[in-house]
Amino acid sequence: MTNITTRILPDPAAYDSNAPATDTLDPTRDAAWMRAFFVHPGWARRGIGRRLLRMAEEGARDAGFRRVELLATHTGAPLNLSCGYRVLAEASSRLSGGALIAGYRMGEEFG
Repeated sequence: MTNITTRILPDPAAYDSNAPATDTLDPTRDAAWMRAFFVHPGWARRGIGRRLLRMAEEGARDAGFRRVELLATHTGAPLNLSCGYRVLAEASSRLSGGALIAGYRMGEEFG
């Protein structure tokens, strides 16, 4: 079973998966923010990550966004680079269970 959830949040750096979204992003000003997706290593290199990325981009475009940002892990960054994303900064995020994910804040503008 796969679940895809979309939430529009005002500040991705302050993400709390248990907190309700109290504000929304403005597509004319802000980037859509992709929180995270992971592909099980047993299913890697079969196009699943690329398809998930494209599906999320379609949703962002349909909502009126002109650009998207995400936090890519070190292992996920090559996929994002191959899809036209660029590194904006080194970044990390702490998950609700306490684990720290280090990687890169990346972005892409829609053409």
